[in-house]
Amino acid sequence: MRIEKAAEKDAEEISRLISEEFPYTEATPERLKSRILRPVIRLFKGVEDGNIAGFIELECLDSVFGVWRINGIAVKPEFRQRGFGEQLAEFAVDFARKQKATQLILLVRPSNYVAKKIYKSLGFKSNNLWKSQINGKKAEEWTLQLKNEFIA
Repeated sequence: MRIEKAAEKDAEEISRLISEEFPYTEATPERLKSRILRPVIRLFKGVEDGNIAGFIELECLDSVFGVWRINGIAVKPEFRQRGFGEQLAEFAVDFARKQKATQLILLVRPSNYVAKKIYKSLGFKSNNLWKSQINGKKAEEWTLQLKNEFIA
């Protein structure tokens, strides 16, 4: 799988995947196009055999302290069980390091054992339940502390 920056032309297909995986979000193509244009958002697509296999969205929450968040990561059902989710998560960690991030955070459903196994293998640690619910359901907050050469 090749991972590359998503373009506005990808918004319709990626918004469908977001709607399926995260039905509590407003994932219209127009909204996604506007997010792509925001300087703090980075949307990447995973491409396999010329098709979008998945996506990952990262957001810079604090540029001074280097805090980034994975807003969403998903792989289409027909591309699962091939390591693409892990590749997207590894890409996010590498990307955050290149941005000089000190911390990468994410939210995950407690029942998403596949994702949690990937995050744990990359060094993320669970901070327990998130302070609020997502669509009426609990979510766990996970954090990866990244080395930053600028902080003593």
